[in-house]
Amino acid sequence: IKEHLLMSHTSERRDLSEEGLIESFARKVGSLDCLNMLLLLTYADISGIGPGVWNDWKSALLWELYTRARSHFVDDKSLRSSINRRVLFKQQVIRELLPEFLPSEVERHFAMMPERYQRANKPTQIARHIRLIGRLKNEQLACDWYLAPGGHCTDLTVSTRDRTGLFACIAGTLTAHGINILSADLNTREDGLVIDMFKVSEVNSQQPVKTELYLKVEQNLKAAIEGCYDVAAEVERWRAKSPRRTWRRTARKPVQTAVKFDSETSPSGTVIEVRAEDEPGLAYKIASAIAALSLSITFAKITTEKSHALDVFYITDARGQKLNMGEMQTVELALLEALSAKPDLKPMKEVV
Repeated sequence: IKEHLLMSHTSERRDLSEEGLIESFARKVGSLDCLNMLLLLTYADISGIGPGVWNDWKSALLWELYTRARSHFVDDKSLRSSINRRVLFKQQVIRELLPEFLPSEVERHFAMMPERYQRANKPTQIARHIRLIGRLKNEQLACDWYLAPGGHCTDLTVSTRDRTGLFACIAGTLTAHGINILSADLNTREDGLVIDMFKVSEVNSQQPVKTELYLKVEQNLKAAIEGCYDVAAEVERWRAKSPRRTWRRTARKPVQTAVKFDSETSPSGTVIEVRAEDEPGLAYKIASAIAALSLSITFAKITTEKSHALDVFYITDARGQKLNMGEMQTVELALLEALSAKPDLKPMKEVV
């Protein structure tokens, strides 16, 4: 009961594949019995807040955390076992792709990807990524769409050459088509090719994206990368014609925009939490402000609860390092300005 928010906050706000995160979470929980009880308590707690607060997306996030943490308690954690699992993992990918791709091509792909990439994906997903990258020999951008397990959203993978502001470009194009980003896992190979994975749904229905939208979105994503599609103008055009949500007609007090920083959770980046009034294109606004500062987004999770959003971004500077205090202050002011909130020039107190 003391840690009744631990599971929901971890599943909704953190990268579960981050090295050491599950181990740290499991230490706080203590045992498999406590994990089982905390899962049930978390479900009851969220469900009891009010109608519409519990949804399929939160269920998927919570279950992913539970599954990973349960493995920590029941699996053999010896170094030898870990090495064997990695070898077997690669062998599964190689078998999946033979004879289309040589084993050396698969090994090369793993060697050029961040270490966390293997932890975050299953062999079948990585095989799809390698096939997707193969399409870039003839295309500037390649997309892979499929229904996510459980059917609550759509998995979209985008592969192209890395460039400044790529996430903002993709986020804005999706917004302009009425598509909401639930989470984003962004990976860049050493050769500059990106594999950006998104879980998305339609804004109005909160259901998986209709297949008839796929081609149009892909065409405009390519045009946006080529500079032939005005992302900002299209986002504003969609916002203008988008129906206002019913909660906006209430006399409820608006959510105060807040920016928090966490420099401890991730060993490789700074975590930024942005709480704000929910609105179409919010992730695009935030990503654009971050890109304008020449910072990189490596992971993002988007959570909407009633009328407010909590968007979480893992950020690194131009050198791939965590942000220092001065950079955090610059980011805070830029985000508050982008979200039309009055900047608080007092020293920040939210750095963990």
